[in-house]
Amino acid sequence: MAVRELLKYSPRWLCMLFGVFFAVTLLVSPRGSYALELENVNVDRYDFDIVEREIFAVYINPILDYVTVECKPLEYGNPFDLSVSSNYTDPIFGRITAVWMQPEADGRYNLTIAFRSDEPWDYKVGVYPGKWSVSGTRLSGNWTINVLLNSHGKAESSSPFFFFQLPAPVNSLLLMTMAGAIAYLNVFLFLDTYFKSKKEIVSGKRWLFVGLVAVISGWAVYQFYSFAAFVLPPLG
Repeated sequence: MAVRELLKYSPRWLCMLFGVFFAVTLLVSPRGSYALELENVNVDRYDFDIVEREIFAVYINPILDYVTVECKPLEYGNPFDLSVSSNYTDPIFGRITAVWMQPEADGRYNLTIAFRSDEPWDYKVGVYPGKWSVSGTRLSGNWTINVLLNSHGKAESSSPFFFFQLPAPVNSLLLMTMAGAIAYLNVFLFLDTYFKSKKEIVSGKRWLFVGLVAVISGWAVYQFYSFAAFVLPPLG
């Protein structure tokens, strides 16, 4: 009876709350790459998972007259090797500017490459040698390439396709809070629709909406997990 009394109230405020969660998810989503322009500096951002001691590489063509490279471990002061060549000759790509970074432990690393190019430039990003994940062309200007690297050991599981890393304790608490709020919204919408169907005919569009919210909620929880585990620095 208490549940039915609760469901008499309009769920509109919960839908508004879900809309806020969805908007925040779009802002914090770390996967993939994108470019933006801020104060005449173009920024390219990438997020990669690599296996410990693999070599992550960024190739830029043509060669650059001026480039600065900085790499920071985001936790535990993890060691790494960093190499930069402003005039490297690759047997396939020719003369390029090359950056190589090799993590030597599990953890997260922030790699930043800043430069200016007076002409359009081509690039390749990925694991050396030959496992290029991203490539393309950018226009001339001031550019910063920011790469968040998550390094992990080879999975001991028999399945090579599954890798799961728990966030730091405080980050996990934030993740569970967000996931709990989203789960509450889904349960509320489902129960509200279910009890209405006992009293009146509920349209298929209503059930479709409930299913769509559930799918988007699963995606949102995954994006929050990715943010808490791989982007957000450990809190507390």
